[in-house]
Amino acid sequence: MKRLESKRLLYDGMDTDGFYQRNHDITGLVFNIKDIIENRIEKLKGRISQEVFLKITAECGFRTNANDDFAKHFKDFDFGEFYLSNEGLELYYIISNSVLYIFSFGESQPARYKLYLEGVWEM
Repeated sequence: MKRLESKRLLYDGMDTDGFYQRNHDITGLVFNIKDIIENRIEKLKGRISQEVFLKITAECGFRTNANDDFAKHFKDFDFGEFYLSNEGLELYYIISNSVLYIFSFGESQPARYKLYLEGVWEM
């Protein structure tokens, strides 16, 4: 897979700014948070090869609870496998027209939300 675009911040603001209703446009892909929230990155493992998935997660520096240093904070909980961005935000994806878009999204401070495009890959 060829990487087409690197990480960039798409939104940094309060949830009262109409964030959940706002549309975002990335090179022709128009989406809102509701479009990505159903596609957690863990589901992507079933759509691409394990080798490609591991390459993307390593390239982007995503953290997983399978990593002992990271997992120690969650040892008393059974969340299943999950991945987080470098900022500790949850990861999501969209596949559109054979292009993979990976996003991180979440609350970085109380009532302050951030949305990053982590990268774009041609499939």
